[in-house]
Amino acid sequence: TPESITAIRPMKDGVIADMDSTEKMIRYFISKIISKHRIVKSTRMKIGIPTCITEVEKHAVEEAAIKAGAKEVECIAESLAAAIGAQIPINEPAGHMVCDIGGGTTEVSVISLGGMVVTNAIRLGGDAFDEAIVKHVRKIHNLKIGQQTAERLKMEIGNAAPDKTIEKMVISGNDATTGLPRRLEIDSVEVREALKEPVTQIVEEIKRT
Repeated sequence: TPESITAIRPMKDGVIADMDSTEKMIRYFISKIISKHRIVKSTRMKIGIPTCITEVEKHAVEEAAIKAGAKEVECIAESLAAAIGAQIPINEPAGHMVCDIGGGTTEVSVISLGGMVVTNAIRLGGDAFDEAIVKHVRKIHNLKIGQQTAERLKMEIGNAAPDKTIEKMVISGNDATTGLPRRLEIDSVEVREALKEPVTQIVEEIKRT
């Protein structure tokens, strides 16, 4: 990030970390929808939230949306929203399991007859995957890399189970000892090893549910 720019996270671990920034972000999204679809400003909004957040945290989400210009706000479980978005027939008298991995939380639910039969959520998601890669590269290769580089590794060669082919990628970072820039080639086997702990936690949550 350039010195003239400060990168902030309005949302962290599935909840609002910065109220003002979150409000501005939602207002921006609303304005984009209004300009694209030419709808009136009296917006009704449904917001997907993880079931592990508190009532206070839920109220903060509703308040931010109303301040941003929403006329009516309703919060629904993230996994239910994900199931609807994936066109899963949630109203059938059959169980459908959804594992929704977000940035800060993972929610595992069994949905049937339009409702959630059972749901569990943990405060662990894609951000934890990135952090695990950052720590691994620092520990094994003594190389400091940023969140964006870690995310690129995760997206391009990351996996949770062994692949038939081993993929490789060259990354750049700063040597933790000298502080000088250094390049490193890393393969998908090593990225999988780095992701083992957070992936195992999610698998255990799926088994438990």
